[in-house]
Amino acid sequence: MLQKHPFRRRTRNGRRGALSIETILILAAVAVPILIFLLKVGWPKIQRYFNESTDNLIEESYNAQGGVR
Repeated sequence: MLQKHPFRRRTRNGRRGALSIETILILAAVAVPILIFLLKVGWPKIQRYFNESTDNLIEESYNAQGGVR
C-alpha cells in the first residue's frame, strides 16, 4: 500500500488556506468601501431619523399628560 507523502498533504492544505485568505481579503476589499459609504452618507440620515422620532415621542408624551412638562 502506498503512503501519501506528508509534504503533499501540507501543500494541499496550504492551498486551501491560501484560497480562504484570498476570499477573506476580497470580501474585505468589497465590504470596506460599502461601510465607509454607509457611515459617511447613511449615518447622518439614520441619526436624524432617530432624533426626530425621539423628539416626536417626547412631545406626544407631554401632550398625553395634558401639556405638563
